[in-house]
Amino acid sequence: MQRQQLMARKQWEAQRERFAGEACYQGLPPDIYDEAVEAASSSGIFAASPSVTSRLNQKKSVNRRLVGLVAFSLLGAMSVMIYLNTPEPEVGGIDCAMKAAPQVNWSNCQMAAAHLSNADLSGALMKNMNLSRADLRGAQLMGANLSFSNLSAVLLNDADVRQATLVGANLSGADLGGARFDGADLSYVDFGGANMADASFNGVKLDKAIWNDGRICSEGSIGECQ
Repeated sequence: MQRQQLMARKQWEAQRERFAGEACYQGLPPDIYDEAVEAASSSGIFAASPSVTSRLNQKKSVNRRLVGLVAFSLLGAMSVMIYLNTPEPEVGGIDCAMKAAPQVNWSNCQMAAAHLSNADLSGALMKNMNLSRADLRGAQLMGANLSFSNLSAVLLNDADVRQATLVGANLSGADLGGARFDGADLSYVDFGGANMADASFNGVKLDKAIWNDGRICSEGSIGECQ
């Protein structure tokens, strides 16, 4: 009987010491209270109560999740910055005198009114070109990059322009009859006054493009000007 009383008294004293230890931090802000109790418990001054221990463990778990989320966000942002700052690989040196061929690099070349009907220019780099009034009827331009090129009044009848990139290109007054643009990126393209009869635009990106009737396509327009 005396042994049981002695053990009960020791448990009571231990419990009193624990709660007395926690009580001395009462009135502190919650975050500081938790840190003080955790520090005292870790140093062996007293053992935190189960409720406090549970709260501290939950706080640690939340902090770990927050740290992981921040790290993931920073990693994602760094990946995007690396992608945006990585220069696009050049297919080859710019040679404006080179004959039409797949993957030719004609970027920045002046080829107004050029005769390129039925030419195979698949995957060609043709950025910032002047192709105003050029004849590209039946040309193979699949996967080519003609971003920011001047294609005003160009003839693109029945041309294959699938998967091509023409961001910011000028196609005003162009004849696009029967051309296939499926899967191409035509964001910010100026189609003002262009003939688009029977042209195919399946899956085409048309963000902020100027349609042939003067409408400005809304961001997110796919396949048709909205």
